[in-house]
Amino acid sequence: PAPAPVAEAPAPADDASDIDSLEMDELDGVLGDKEAPLLFNEELLRIALRVCRKKLRVLVDDDTELDGGSGYSDRLVTDLEWEALRHAQGRVDCSLALPKDMPPTLDDLLHLKDVPDEEETRSSLDQAGSILARAREDKLERIRKAELTERRKEARRNLMRAPSPLKDDLRKEIEAVLAQLSSLDPQHQLNGGPASTRNTWIAKPAAKSRGRGIATFDDLDRLLDHCDAKTGGSGALWIVQKYMESQLLIAERKFDLRQWVLVTDWNPLTIYFYDECYARFTSHKFTDARESLENPFVHLVNNSIQKDGENFHDDIEAENGVSIEDCMWTQEDFAGFLDWKMARTDATTDRLRKCKDSDDVFTDVVQPEMRKIAVEVLQAARDSIEHRKNSWELYGYDFMVDAELRPWLIEVNSSPACDYSTAVTERYVKKALVDILKVTIDKREWERTPVGDEPDTGGWQLAHKGPFVETPIASLTGGDIYAEGKKVEAPRAIRARARAAAKAAAAAKRLREERKRREVAER
Repeated sequence: PAPAPVAEAPAPADDASDIDSLEMDELDGVLGDKEAPLLFNEELLRIALRVCRKKLRVLVDDDTELDGGSGYSDRLVTDLEWEALRHAQGRVDCSLALPKDMPPTLDDLLHLKDVPDEEETRSSLDQAGSILARAREDKLERIRKAELTERRKEARRNLMRAPSPLKDDLRKEIEAVLAQLSSLDPQHQLNGGPASTRNTWIAKPAAKSRGRGIATFDDLDRLLDHCDAKTGGSGALWIVQKYMESQLLIAERKFDLRQWVLVTDWNPLTIYFYDECYARFTSHKFTDARESLENPFVHLVNNSIQKDGENFHDDIEAENGVSIEDCMWTQEDFAGFLDWKMARTDATTDRLRKCKDSDDVFTDVVQPEMRKIAVEVLQAARDSIEHRKNSWELYGYDFMVDAELRPWLIEVNSSPACDYSTAVTERYVKKALVDILKVTIDKREWERTPVGDEPDTGGWQLAHKGPFVETPIASLTGGDIYAEGKKVEAPRAIRARARAAAKAAAAAKRLREERKRREVAER
């Protein structure tokens, strides 16, 4: 039936023109006539923009990080910026104000107190015992604290202001900085995108396997409580990583790639890369909702966890129509999916264009990058590994793939699982373990006495063989290491100021002693 006629609203009174235009915009949005404007706290946005600019300076001058610092006098996030941004965590509207009781600083949360090293903080005049220099430093410290208090009050006043629509000039600044971060920071896209950024992190105990103790968080307090960091903990080590928020999903599920890598010698470093891997899926569909963070069947792909899920044996079908049995795929299944996906994806970036131009995305693009990462990781760790001849080590690399088909190394596992947990792993393990014997026995014997043709190594491909190092760094750990040097004289100006300071200190000391003698005489 036709809806009943609606009476027209009466004309507004004369005083309606006094209604603030911003309130009218909001009212129009509620009534559906126009979209309601997004409101932001400008000061909070400028704080976040300031931190991003400092991050850009670090990325541009990336050599400074190798020297152990950013190279700039200001920290990436100051205490005041930290407090404001932490208070805004998890809020979308950005219409925020600092509370009366400010959140604790990060140092307070971790129970770390600034105890400056005496030898590092004392100036050359202090070392000479100058009382006047100490007094000047105390005065400067009082001035600094007063300025910090004033800045804190100013920030509070700005953050207490009512939210307002985003100004065009500020929007352009934000867009420019984000574009620079995207081009300079290779991990920028892992934070998600304009549609969804949850600031999610994952914490892993360093000495456990098979997914035990792993948890995901988007709240710092809960993360620190989980790692027992606020109280100093029990001495256990934790690895905290940024959660990949722009990951590639298959059948709406999270997955990773398990890749085997074999090291037959550390000097010279000899690395073999297996020509196959397999994909491990979660049994539940992926969601980044906060209530799902504690669900391991959504966020952890370990077979030891997923096999206990009620959906583990469900018939799952990927977008290309290929079924996923027992939450695993062969490399062939995964490679076929990438080709299917790229045929239906618009190449909007250089990376996607590179993938789209390939006839076999996995073999031509993804797998070579995985091999390169595997070699570089072992090269970086070589000097910290205790070198043992006539032994070999098998590693299980876990890779994830982002939305632009870039592989990212998540972790490296020693002694990876070799059980027949599924039909996929049964075929993989049987074939790869037999091929390991071809490398560690047949190939090694042939290298000692190269007679006849080089033996076949199956699926194991030599990825890297480095030069022999005469004295591996790891072998120096048991020796005596010492440094030699000579005294460096200070410049004349510094020595002159030090002598003057010493004289002033001696004069002050004589004055105190004379005052004490007078007091004794008077008594």
